[in-house]
Amino acid sequence: MTPDPSDPEDSDDFEREFITFYNAHARQLHRYLWHVGHDENLAEMAAQDAFVAACQKWAVIRQYDKPKAWLYKVAHWCLKSLQRSQYTYLTSADLHELPQPISTDDQVELRETVRWALSQLPRRLREVTVLHYLCDFSVDDTAKILCIAPGSVRYYLHNARKQLTDLLKYERGEEDDNA
Repeated sequence: MTPDPSDPEDSDDFEREFITFYNAHARQLHRYLWHVGHDENLAEMAAQDAFVAACQKWAVIRQYDKPKAWLYKVAHWCLKSLQRSQYTYLTSADLHELPQPISTDDQVELRETVRWALSQLPRRLREVTVLHYLCDFSVDDTAKILCIAPGSVRYYLHNARKQLTDLLKYERGEEDDNA
């Protein structure tokens, strides 16, 4: 039996269920949007807009097989809309202004290196890589979120891994074996 949001008893369960969904996905969604968009404020606004949309449609979304994928797809489009409306096209130099969490020196260095390498990828490769590897979405879910074919996701992941390998070798000063 489906809960009726207008019934006060069902409404409490309905609200608790949405709050649980929010708590389970808010931080990871923000991190995804931040990696893809390179702007923490836009990431916060896009995540908020996506959760507002999810709350408004929760009666339907909660019945989906993968409501998390729906949330990420909406958040992705919210971020793109905010970027277009503000004409925000960030350069890789802007990434140095992002706050860094307090951590050990090695973790900070690794995090900065990964962020730098991701920023060097073309937008689509970066989006696919962040969704699949950092947010743990499957190839099929990544494809649905970005509205592309699963084969395209695999192609982009292959190219991203190759480019990241080359970038990280260059960053460490290693020579290319094929040269």
